[in-house]
Amino acid sequence: MTKPYLIADILLRRGLPENVVKEITRLAEKEIIWLKQKWSLDELER
Repeated sequence: MTKPYLIADILLRRGLPENVVKEITRLAEKEIIWLKQKWSLDELER
């Protein structure tokens, strides 16, 4: 995982709004959605 993805992952999990995370990390909305989908898969495996 590259640095912007790791930062976005941490910030989103801590409850920051998506628009703030996008501004900080410069990730596209589809990348933010991908991170959230990844969480869903991780939770299903537990």
